Amino acid sequence: MFMHMKTLLLVGSIGLFLGLVGCTEQQEIEMAETRNDVAQEVAAFQEDFERELQEVDRHLQELSARVDAAGEAAAGELRETVASLREEREELARQLDTLADHSAEELAATRDTMERRLIELETELERARLMAHTEREAFLQAAEEYVRDLDQRIARLESRLEGQAEAASEAYRDRLADLREAQADLEEKVARLSHATRQEFETLRDEVAEDLADLDRKLRETVHRMEEDPGAV
Repeated sequence: MFMHMKTLLLVGSIGLFLGLVGCTEQQEIEMAETRNDVAQEVAAFQEDFERELQEVDRHLQELSARVDAAGEAAAGELRETVASLREEREELARQLDTLADHSAEELAATRDTMERRLIELETELERARLMAHTEREAFLQAAEEYVRDLDQRIARLESRLEGQAEAASEAYRDRLADLREAQADLEEKVARLSHATRQEFETLRDEVAEDLADLDRKLRETVHRMEEDPGAV
């Protein structure tokens, strides 16, 4: 009987050991799959983000050339803005290179932070590009083009909401309605620029540039939300 009990204990121990080994192997497989999924996600994000940074580089180069042509006295503040934008661009690039070291939990939060910083960088860059036009007609033309671009981008989002369930997209419909209202106010301000006195123009110019950048920022944030929550649209 004693030998029988020893045999049972031995068999039980072996079974437990094999079970633990099997569990460990399954866990290792699942961990490897998770690491592979994260690596693929990081690679895809890095590729998309790098394309955005290349566009930023192109606009920064154009802006720098315009600032250099304007001379030191006319472009002192803009030159500082360009330097600040370049610094932020480089910081985002450095952070992009470290994404592979992040866990799955850290990756989501880091991606969101980087995308929001990129939105801020892009809108500040657009504002600086607009302010680089110091002549009335050049500024007016650039502002009108900016408004048309925002109009087209809002229209594309409105098209995405067509045919969607009212409850699922109600928040986005309200958001786009607010953007349309802001766009209408901007169109009125831009129209006033062509008839403004020199003093009025200087004041309106700053307001229009700031309001355009603010609308652009809100629009980009809305796109970001939609992409993060595709089920809502």
